[in-house]
Amino acid sequence: ETILSWIGHCQDSDVIEDITEDMLEKLIANTDMIAVFFYNKREKGEYEDQLEGLESIDDELDGFELPFVKISSKQIALDFGFEEIPSLAFFQKGVPAHCDVDLMDEGQVV
Repeated sequence: ETILSWIGHCQDSDVIEDITEDMLEKLIANTDMIAVFFYNKREKGEYEDQLEGLESIDDELDGFELPFVKISSKQIALDFGFEEIPSLAFFQKGVPAHCDVDLMDEGQVV
């Protein structure tokens, strides 16, 4: 119940929520679909433009009621099979799929 109310809050927010590993595991387990941006905070400056572009995409995904979160952890990305950081993934019923698109192109991501 708490997860579902938090997801509702995220969809009302204009930013992509930064989450922890525990939160990610709960979200994956309790949502049918979720978009996750894996990144490294220490290298954030290198792809700041991508993050800004994803913020506008987040607004589009809200219309589909698709939660969009971000997590700074190369290890967690690797655990799910994503070797490159930054990386965008979609989880459907707990199954991850890498989204191999230009993160700056809103049309490709949505």
